[in-house]
Amino acid sequence: DRISGIQELSGGQILSWSYDKTLRLWDIDRNVRAMIGHRDYVEDVMELSDGRLLSWGGDETLRLWDSDGGSISVWYGHSDRVWQAIELADGRILSYSADNTLRLWTSDGTFLRALEGHTEYINGMAELSDGRILSWGDDSTLRLWDEDGIFLRALEGHTEYVSGAIELSGGRILSWGGDSTLRLWDG
Repeated sequence: DRISGIQELSGGQILSWSYDKTLRLWDIDRNVRAMIGHRDYVEDVMELSDGRLLSWGGDETLRLWDSDGGSISVWYGHSDRVWQAIELADGRILSYSADNTLRLWTSDGTFLRALEGHTEYINGMAELSDGRILSWGDDSTLRLWDEDGIFLRALEGHTEYVSGAIELSGGRILSWGGDSTLRLWDG
């Protein structure tokens, strides 16, 4: 089936995933070392800092695999497809879903907290240099959370969806979106 993603892992293996609901681990000689099955399509995969693999997609779960493709755990909690996940500096995992929530997990998949407040699709998230969490979405807002996922405040001013944001020097935040503006925020 059509390949939807590919990446080189730290150990030199190649990881690919496709719409046939499988991930494949390839060695450097193009031999398939492992095939990993998913219940639904795979949106994306990331290699964690310890070499384990985390995948997510249409089945509302995140799935943790060892570096050889062996299943470790399935993380349940989102109620719609999972769009993205990132590993935070301390090893915790942050994910967001079409259910308009972010979820914070330990590195072994223990659910810690739902970050709720976006009223439409979330388009992105980032960990800021001081450990706080920033998210943005179709509801024209950015939201700041502390390092434990406690809501701090909404950054409002865009008149259409927010499609991206970056942290600038000095802790300032620059965002942009569908209203064709750049907005600068004090963090």
